[in-house]
Amino acid sequence: MKKIFSLVLTVFCVLGSSINASAMEYSSAKAQVLEYMTLVNQQQGAQVTPADREELSSSIEIAAKKYQLMYRISKEDAYLKMLNEMQEEAPLNYGPSLCAEMSVVLPTAAKGDIFYIDNDAAWNHVGLYTTATTIVEAMPEDGVQFWKYNDTGAHQYVVTNPLDKENDSCILRVDTTDAKRKAAAEWPGKNVAAGTPYDYDFLDNKQDIYLREVYYYGVKMLQAYPESDAYNCSELVWKAYKKAASVNLDSNGGLAVYPNNIKNSSKVSVVQGNWW
Repeated sequence: MKKIFSLVLTVFCVLGSSINASAMEYSSAKAQVLEYMTLVNQQQGAQVTPADREELSSSIEIAAKKYQLMYRISKEDAYLKMLNEMQEEAPLNYGPSLCAEMSVVLPTAAKGDIFYIDNDAAWNHVGLYTTATTIVEAMPEDGVQFWKYNDTGAHQYVVTNPLDKENDSCILRVDTTDAKRKAAAEWPGKNVAAGTPYDYDFLDNKQDIYLREVYYYGVKMLQAYPESDAYNCSELVWKAYKKAASVNLDSNGGLAVYPNNIKNSSKVSVVQGNWW
């Protein structure tokens, strides 16, 4: 599913937080992954159509095969591993939030720094400072955008505990050389066009290509497409550092990289937090 959707925040109360692998059959395991991934996308603003679900189903099966090879596990365990990672890194909201959403302006920061936003939703958010006063980010409603300080992108919605006025949003600095931080900051501008669509198919967003099932004269085949035709927020930041600076910011080494993986990486340090 590679397209721009309007952003509509929706709360869902579905799916338990744990699944018993021993009781899970192949078909139901894949269905659980598809349903969870659909709900994550909907919570991020996607209007998921039957055609979108069919495409997601194909992506899930392909990702499962990669997990099987990577970890030498069964297909059922591969689906369970994907589901567990999504539940841990992109938890759904199961009811009204007890915290208050507020709009804040990002602070200035050093070139190559990363901002992490606590959204209290299925997917937190990260973006990259291309200079001290400009940022690049991938958002569901806009795709990839380059913003000047105090433009729309400098305003971020965060969720704050009304009792202590704090949340987990922060500015991260990658523990590497200034030259590598500079190279990473400049990579999006050299390689990603403004307006590149948002990528809702996040199961293996670290790859340079993705496979899609297509039909030629009634025969189902796999066709490779460049992953650069769409980006989600963590994919954009991770690839900037991986490709330009050879720094891997994924904290758990799975097929997908999530905003929480970048925040929890041992290669970053918090330099600013709770700045409002």
